[in-house]
Amino acid sequence: MKSMRLAQFRKRIRGICILLNLKKGGRNADLAYSTFVGDGIGTTHHLDFMDDEKFLSAFSNAVDNLPNGLRQNVSHDLGWRAHIVGWAAQHVLALPEKGDFVECGVFYGVLSKHMFNFVDFEQVDRKFFLFDTWGSEGSHPSYTEDIYEKVKLRFNYVNAILVRRKIPEILRSVKFNKIAYLSLDMNSYLPERAVLEFFYDKMITGGIFYFDDYGWQGFPELRATVNDFFADKPETLLQFPTGQSIAIKAGSRLH
Repeated sequence: MKSMRLAQFRKRIRGICILLNLKKGGRNADLAYSTFVGDGIGTTHHLDFMDDEKFLSAFSNAVDNLPNGLRQNVSHDLGWRAHIVGWAAQHVLALPEKGDFVECGVFYGVLSKHMFNFVDFEQVDRKFFLFDTWGSEGSHPSYTEDIYEKVKLRFNYVNAILVRRKIPEILRSVKFNKIAYLSLDMNSYLPERAVLEFFYDKMITGGIFYFDDYGWQGFPELRATVNDFFADKPETLLQFPTGQSIAIKAGSRLH
């Protein structure tokens, strides 16, 4: 029964890919046989994660119980991002040094919930800090309602810590140990720069910085400030065609 549901989910995602291509006038006939269309790209190349039952189950659960319009959009658009953050979670959990996870800018938490599902994060001896205002007073204009209670229900995990305050002001009021994964998705370059400055020295060697909006055309200032932050540091950015970017925290250099 579970395999049938996953097959239906996979078929639905690929059906959306074909529909999107047709709506765009079918400019590329190959995309009718695409393995992925979304987040500004389309490909017919083989993608292991699109046939991985563990991935599909985790992602399907992560998009469940979202508002209908949002659910349809993220079902195809966020698939590649889910692959990136799922890989990141596996990577940092395999490191010899332990570190907690932090996500700044959560919304409904599709990617972070996918990570919980994909690596069974609730069973791991780590904390996952989720920072957002979720529609309270002073929230980003993209919020049209208060969704905090809905998000709380989605993250009913013992090691999920939802912090409903503005960043960066709240950071010094929260006790952190080492950090293994840092996600930035605040759509604003000033708080993202402040977060980088706050967490950089707390990141373990091999830890992952994830930038959700780095490559999107609407965020040139964000891209510039991230580049400027890393200009005098050993880390370099790996960019993805879906608009995201990651950096891996370098170790201390011996002199």
